[in-house]
Amino acid sequence: MTRLEQELRAALQRQEPPDGFADRVLALAAEQEARHERNLWTRFKQLFAVPRLRWAAAVVAVLVIASGVGIRVEEQRRAEGEAAKRQVMLALRITSEKWQVAAKEIGGKNSRTEAPHSNTENQE
Repeated sequence: MTRLEQELRAALQRQEPPDGFADRVLALAAEQEARHERNLWTRFKQLFAVPRLRWAAAVVAVLVIASGVGIRVEEQRRAEGEAAKRQVMLALRITSEKWQVAAKEIGGKNSRTEAPHSNTENQE
């Protein structure tokens, strides 16, 4: 073995960590994670710290809600209009059927009550 290999082997030998090493590593990791979370939250809060940006966000929220309500009202109005149209069409169909029945009865009564001389008048 060369001297370099011996030094590498000695450097890479397993050594027991000092007492409390794992606790210190875990505490440091938790602290860094908490710091990172605080930084993200702080940045997010600072984004809305500017009064103009707060008002802009509020205006956007109001516009989104208002447009959603407006769309819903329009959909409801359209649905009511279509229901009214169906009702009118049904009423017209029923009226037409009744009108035809009445016209047939009136036509039948006229042909029974017509005098024979009426036919000659129509032919002239």
